[in-house]
Amino acid sequence: MTDDLKRTTTSIDNLGREIADRKEAEHNAKLACKELEKANRELKDMQSERVQNAKLVSIGQLAAGVAHELNTPIGFVASNFETLERYVSKMRKLLLEYEDLIGQIQISEKSELLDKTSVINKTRNSMKIDFILEDIAGIFNDSREGIKRVASIVQTLRDFSRVDQLGNLDTYNINDGIKTTLSVAMNEVKYGIDVKTELSDVPEIICSAGQINQVLLNLIINAAQAVKSRKSDQQGTIEIRTYATDYDLVCEISDNGPGIGPDHLPHIFDPFFTTKPVGQGTGLGLSISYDIIVSKHNGNLLVDSSVGKGTKFTIKLPLRRKKIKNESEVSRHERENSIICG
Repeated sequence: MTDDLKRTTTSIDNLGREIADRKEAEHNAKLACKELEKANRELKDMQSERVQNAKLVSIGQLAAGVAHELNTPIGFVASNFETLERYVSKMRKLLLEYEDLIGQIQISEKSELLDKTSVINKTRNSMKIDFILEDIAGIFNDSREGIKRVASIVQTLRDFSRVDQLGNLDTYNINDGIKTTLSVAMNEVKYGIDVKTELSDVPEIICSAGQINQVLLNLIINAAQAVKSRKSDQQGTIEIRTYATDYDLVCEISDNGPGIGPDHLPHIFDPFFTTKPVGQGTGLGLSISYDIIVSKHNGNLLVDSSVGKGTKFTIKLPLRRKKIKNESEVSRHERENSIICG
């Protein structure tokens, strides 16, 4: 009887310790879950901050290129109007002499009129009025072309950024996106770089156009900077190719730059990793690009590089994707894929 009581007491004690241990484990699990939720929120905040920083870098690069591109047409428009002002001043002076001649006709003798006509002709020739009359039409045409170019650059920026559609998914033609992005990045690629495009007739896809354009801009600028960093007399080349497979839309962007070393290649998409000199790169462009293609569009971003030969980035985007109708559905989708603890 005494032994049974001892065993029962021991069992109760063990059960009590197990219950206490289980409660402690449950409490620790809840604390760990809360810490995990906190870490998850912090990671999302950090990711959002990285996205904004990368956008600021892209905007800075963009602004420099746009300022240069806009400066040229605005410059010759301003110069042409200064020239027009001088031309009009000369013509005004000549017209005043013509008016004086008309007044003299009524009161002067014929010989005096001939002398006056001779003076006017000399003035006309010295001012090159015939050339001015011919040049005015060309100046107006050039000025009109300059204004059209400025308008085109502004429209290209609007098409590139798709500011009004950044939160939405819509149909997108990657060939148009490449052409638009090349126009935006023209200041980076037009000096000493031969850009070759092989754009196949590919289907449209459902995606965020502004985000894909941002990826294209990052990869094209990276390629241009890589080509410029070469120590070679060989012509710098960037090749852009698009095509479609049974399941994917593919875009390849390759360059004949110095390439990426095997030690660096595994880290190329790591946040803040860069091979550029201090102050010339944030290490965010490729990381953000990878996140946009892989996480946000269920695609793939691949890199193939050989030292001394160049680098090729390959974007793969699924041809078939469900179109998310509004931002609330996007938010719901993100919540369903986040960590939830009770």
